[in-house]
This record gives sequence, C-alpha cells and structure tokens, in this order.
Amino acid sequence: MKTFPSLSAVPAVDRPVSLAVGVFDGFHRGHQQVIAEAEAHARRHDGETWLLTFEPNPVEVLHPERRPPRLMTPTLRRRLAAAHGIDGYIEQPFTLDFAHLAPEAFVEQLQDRIPTLAAVSVGANWRFGFQARGDANLLQELGKKHGFAVSAAKPVLHEGIPISSTRIRKAILAGDVAAARTMLGRAYSLDGPVVHGKKAGRILGFPTANVAVENEVLPPDGIYAVHASFDGTSLPGAAYRGKSNPGDSPLYEVHLLDFQGDLYGRQLEIHFQERQREDRRFSSTEALIEQIRLDVAGIRARLSADSSV
Repeated sequence: MKTFPSLSAVPAVDRPVSLAVGVFDGFHRGHQQVIAEAEAHARRHDGETWLLTFEPNPVEVLHPERRPPRLMTPTLRRRLAAAHGIDGYIEQPFTLDFAHLAPEAFVEQLQDRIPTLAAVSVGANWRFGFQARGDANLLQELGKKHGFAVSAAKPVLHEGIPISSTRIRKAILAGDVAAARTMLGRAYSLDGPVVHGKKAGRILGFPTANVAVENEVLPPDGIYAVHASFDGTSLPGAAYRGKSNPGDSPLYEVHLLDFQGDLYGRQLEIHFQERQREDRRFSSTEALIEQIRLDVAGIRARLSADSSV
C-alpha cells in the first residue's frame, strides 16, 4: 500500500483512482461499505482504490470539548487499510486552515492533486468543507462538473439502527464486546508492548503477558475471552484488567492458553471476543485460583466454539 502524509505529497498517478473519503475511526462495517463501493468502481474501470482520511479527527480541532475517544490508533487504521487491499492511503493533516476550505475548494484540491480521480465514495451523511456546508448532494453536483462519479453509501444497520463509531464506543464501554465485534465486522482490539509486571499470575499458576495498551476506549474491568496476536501468530487466551493492576497506563494481563515463552518487549494485539465476567474480590488465594481455573475452562470452551478473531 502506498502511503502519503498529505494530499500535497501525492505523486502523479497513471491509473484511474476511486477514492473512499472519511475519518474511518474503527474501520467498522459502515466504513467498509464506503470502501467497497470505491473498490467496485475501481474494478469496473481497471483503476486503483485509495483511501483519504484525516488526522487528527476533525472534531478534535473544531470542537475539542466534544472530542470523542479514539477507537483505534492511526497505526492500526493504516494496518487495517493495508490488510483490506487499499492501493493508496492519504492521511491528510486536519488544521484550522484546512477546515476553512470551502467545499468547492476542497474538491478542486482533490482534482488538482489526483488528476486521474475517477470516483469518490463517502457515507450518505458525510459533511465536508467550511462549516460543514458540503454534503453528498453537493459532492455529486461537483463530481459532474469535474468529471468524477460519486457514490454515497447507505448506512449499514445493526438491530435496525445505523452502525456508527459512537454506538461501538458505547458497546465497548458497557463491556458488550460481542456487539462491538458484530458492528465492527471483526473483534475490537487493543495493542501495546509487553512489559514486566508483579508476576502475580505466574505465582498463581497462570502466567500472563502484561500489555500496556495504547488505546483510548477500554472495556470495563473484568475477564474476557480473547485472541492475542504477535509476529504473525494468533493464540487464544484470557485477558484481565481490574483493581489489582491500577496505574497511569492501562495494563491488561493476558494468559495465553497452552503457550510457553518470553514475550517481553514484543507488541501484542488483544482481540476481544466476549466478556466472561466482571471483576470481583475473593476471600482467599485458594478461592481466587479456583475461580481462575473455572474462567480459563469457560474461555477455552467459548473460543473452541468460535475461533474467529
């Protein structure tokens, strides 16, 4: 995947470009529909599928007091775009100057930077340009003027309601990672380096990798059935965060089933499948160990029945 730090950095392109445009925080099924429509146009016209996103999220610049916590880091968004088969990826810096571009000026900039622009795909409710004056209807008018097709993808529904990053955040914060997985089209994931901890899991007979996660939207304390991936390997496991590991940096203890090895310093991505139970205190170490045994057995059964990541 070709990656560019701004529109101004895009070089000359020979083939037609079908461009999916949006913030894409979460890369959920609604976002995937926008991209799918760009991909379909690219296939029909022997072109390339590109993605244009903005960093930071425009809301962070225009209304910082309403800044939503991010579902993913820019690094994970790029990684998912590459895995999705995107040919070109533009991460346009969103500044106040850029925000003051009129809708017409923004489209002219697109056409100027990508002369082979053949199609633009957006969500039906997407807004653009100064004071969000542009919408899908205006984009279609400008597309006719400049000679590119426009596709406005209809919302993808979950339980009769459009999927959105806001809905997914609420589900994760409520611990309903299974609903988040359905809306995302994949398991919600957190990632970060494996760091040294208190070795409490090892002492209890269930060694863990302690992951200092870098995400902003965190499931509530408790035990979760997860898959953990590193270096191209994915393993089933149980993830815990609760009162026993407070700190400035969110820390998850991940017990990998049937794994032995040293993961210190490696980047681990935790894919949340389902919540096993909430966090709670135990009257004795023996009671805690027995509960962990039950948790691990239950999680093993869950993940054996559903091995998707």
